Amino acid sequence: MTTQYALWDRIREVDLLKVRSRTRLADLLCHMISNEVLPITILKVVEWGTLTAGVSSVIRRVFKTLSTSSLTKIRRIFSPLFVRDKNPLLTEGLRLFLSVNFPDSEVYTKIEEYFCAG
Repeated sequence: MTTQYALWDRIREVDLLKVRSRTRLADLLCHMISNEVLPITILKVVEWGTLTAGVSSVIRRVFKTLSTSSLTKIRRIFSPLFVRDKNPLLTEGLRLFLSVNFPDSEVYTKIEEYFCAG
């Protein structure tokens, strides 16, 4: 739980970090999410309506790296977001972010289908 709070603080302060620190934060988030150490809901602190360039670059790096995972793994990672009315701001913000930043990604297109089916 302490790790989660520390990461939330880092995500909120990402614009104050140097580029190298942002890259490391993105890699850490990706590692922890892809290995299911932390759920994707760790990103619920992101202000999706007012994304800054720093936050956007970190999130983009996380999902670019995650997109190389198998569809089964990605579906497992995203499964907490498929539940209706749970984390609606995160779900909608993430859906919009992925559709804008990864419009040609097969993996994220499939995830969008799961969102629509849910």
